[in-house]
Amino acid sequence: MKIVVVGIGEVGHTAAKLFEKQEDFSEVILCDINETKLQEAIEELDSFRFSIRKIDAQQTDSLVEVFKGASVVFNFGYPHFNISIMEAALLAGANYVDVSLNDDIADLLIEEKELPFHKEFKEAGLTALITCGDSPGITNVITKHLCNKLDEVESVDYYLGFKHPGDSIESELRPYVPVYSPRLELEDFADPPLAFIDGEYKDLPLFANYQPHEFSEPVGKLNLSYHYHDEVATIPRMVGKKISKCTYSYPARPEVATIVMTGLAGTEPVDVKGVFVAPIDLVAAVAKTSLKDNIQANRKKSDDNASPLGFELAYEIHVKGNENGNPAKYTARWGMSTWVPTKELLMKNIETLGSAVPTLQVSALSGARLILAGETPSGVIAPESLDSAKFFSQMKKNGMPVKYRETVDRTMAME
Repeated sequence: MKIVVVGIGEVGHTAAKLFEKQEDFSEVILCDINETKLQEAIEELDSFRFSIRKIDAQQTDSLVEVFKGASVVFNFGYPHFNISIMEAALLAGANYVDVSLNDDIADLLIEEKELPFHKEFKEAGLTALITCGDSPGITNVITKHLCNKLDEVESVDYYLGFKHPGDSIESELRPYVPVYSPRLELEDFADPPLAFIDGEYKDLPLFANYQPHEFSEPVGKLNLSYHYHDEVATIPRMVGKKISKCTYSYPARPEVATIVMTGLAGTEPVDVKGVFVAPIDLVAAVAKTSLKDNIQANRKKSDDNASPLGFELAYEIHVKGNENGNPAKYTARWGMSTWVPTKELLMKNIETLGSAVPTLQVSALSGARLILAGETPSGVIAPESLDSAKFFSQMKKNGMPVKYRETVDRTMAME
């Protein structure tokens, strides 16, 4: 089976190592515009099954030639190029999987318009699965699973919390340490928060709905605010039930707020003594590479209770609605240790896959496995269109079982 992987940054590199373990992936082509990244990746992989191609993601015709004969094209590249890569997969007769939402596709969802190439993928009997990473991705499937427990769904609210050592709700003097790609993270913070309120999409002011939220320890209380995230764009349109509210709350980090509100996340080049540079590129260049630096520093610590990642994480999904005529609220909660419970397993993942918690890559692989098994609708779909039980089964088969604590609050009317 021929597979193509587009985008060989840290995410794509880890995916390539994961795909090496898939025995039926007999031919895997790694694609990127950066030849250095391609060479670094191929040196660590089975040269008999893996090969590399330098590509320009904007050149659809040349992409089609590379994609021909592939069963699935995985796109781990910059989301700006999603549509051109998706079109090339369609023209080559391949299924398609990506892990983040393109702005143009988000706009079409908000405007309730048909997604690009949906009709063409459907007519060809192919599937384009968008945003099938961890968040978005796994979060969407868990949301669908919770929504299915309710007869009517009123609201879906996401809460993500993370804390670096020494952080507290009162601490403001701290450096900017990215949690993922510095440029993408800053772009996300600089985007107006998208919320679905009273059945309508709304762009809100930066850091809207700023307020504390209490997570389970070791994260504890954090100040959160509404944040742009892909789930808010797809869930109201594709979860299969009418809802009136969907929001995503994210840590309102003071150091990031200063960067964004000062204009240092701007993408337009400015003249600095005759040199033109985009402020966001400068900040991204000097910011620490989050995960690698954190892991290397924390590997050396003797404290067994210290997080090897350098930060703690907590996630919650709250789904409210009605069940058997009575109000009900389902909540899913998990943390980093829920899915990777020991340091030993976490370090093993780093050594073998290059990622401590490869949930994003395993999610993309699991979605692709359902496509290849004929278990998905054709056309352009999101993870909430997948059968949650079958997706969870695939995640387990691929070494990353989905685990979370589920609670329910019900108001009972006794007669």
